[in-house]
Amino acid sequence: MAASHGRGEFLLGPAAGTAAGGGLLLSRPIAREIDAWSRANKGLIRFQDLATHTSRIEEPVQADYRGYTIYKCGCWTQGPYLLQALRLLEGFDLARLGFQEPATIHAIVEAMKLALADRDVHYGDPLFVEVRCRNCCPTATRKCGVS
Repeated sequence: MAASHGRGEFLLGPAAGTAAGGGLLLSRPIAREIDAWSRANKGLIRFQDLATHTSRIEEPVQADYRGYTIYKCGCWTQGPYLLQALRLLEGFDLARLGFQEPATIHAIVEAMKLALADRDVHYGDPLFVEVRCRNCCPTATRKCGVS
């Protein structure tokens, strides 16, 4: 939803229907510049995309890692992959392995590769595909997407 505010500007997102702020205020000339640049560079973003954009406000997925609670956006982003990689790394004593030591870097890279492989197969935008975040990311404490 977009709402014009008279000065050649419009609000994007949920705040567009209100007079109060909270949404992204984007001037029409800037939106037209983005559109023109995108067209000139074979991009896909158009003025209408910016004018009609809305953002979903959702509960984050989360995982505990070594005394910290990490929050990330849901399965429509890459967020859960980081949670999964961190949980895989819990089995390693990274401090004992040493900062920037080959064994430490190797463990981190391999955890990231495993989590990214799951992301490629199991993550997606729940508006378009069925996603069960707990199946691919046991670290998430909240199911992401459609059951």
